[in-house]
Amino acid sequence: MIEASSMISAMSTDPASFGAVLADRSGDAFSAVLTRAAGSQEREAVREAAAQLVSSTFILPVLQSIHDSPFLEPPFAPGYAQKRFQPLLDQYIADRLTSAARLPLIDVITDRLLGAEETGP
Repeated sequence: MIEASSMISAMSTDPASFGAVLADRSGDAFSAVLTRAAGSQEREAVREAAAQLVSSTFILPVLQSIHDSPFLEPPFAPGYAQKRFQPLLDQYIADRLTSAARLPLIDVITDRLLGAEETGP
């Protein structure tokens, strides 16, 4: 573990050597650690975008079709508030379903967007 005093002294004496002080145990430079972190953040951002795509393309239309039933008669017909806020609730439910289900389609879309080649059987 790196002590705070050594980091502060490296920052104050020579800012260029600050990266060397923050090297991890395997000998990687701080810039390499940052590059790996940026790559994983990029993958997570692409995965989140893929999840939103699956949510709005596949799950949301199913939820909307449930509410567009022709059999909604006055005792069971939606009121003004339900008509107004139901799309927001549907979007929330669709997003939660895609994040909780860990759908393999999201992983496939993420890999294709990142240009990764499938190496498995």
